[in-house]
Amino acid sequence: MELSLGHDAQPGGMPYPSQGLRLNHDCLVTTLWANSPADRAGVSLGAMVWSVDKNAPLPPEREKLETQLGSLTSGSHDLFLVSPMDREKALIQMNQSHTTYFNPKRQKVSLQL
Repeated sequence: MELSLGHDAQPGGMPYPSQGLRLNHDCLVTTLWANSPADRAGVSLGAMVWSVDKNAPLPPEREKLETQLGSLTSGSHDLFLVSPMDREKALIQMNQSHTTYFNPKRQKVSLQL
């Protein structure tokens, strides 16, 4: 997985330019623009964006999550994130228990647009 932190000018093709991040197919942050709202909120490279504005019980569907991120209005919004370490722990636990229940620890950060 390629991770990058941009500094000088916003790269083209950022799907949610006002948030300053790009996700891969697993909803992991692969690009984070320095001093963007996502960066200032404490989003880190490799974090999994779990949900927007409420702590959803199920993992995200990328398309739905992208739609939510793309339609955020000005103001404060909550993002629920899973750290790379907590994601790995939950995947190990899921595999050891032979279940499809994926429930990692999530943290809430405030995104100011």
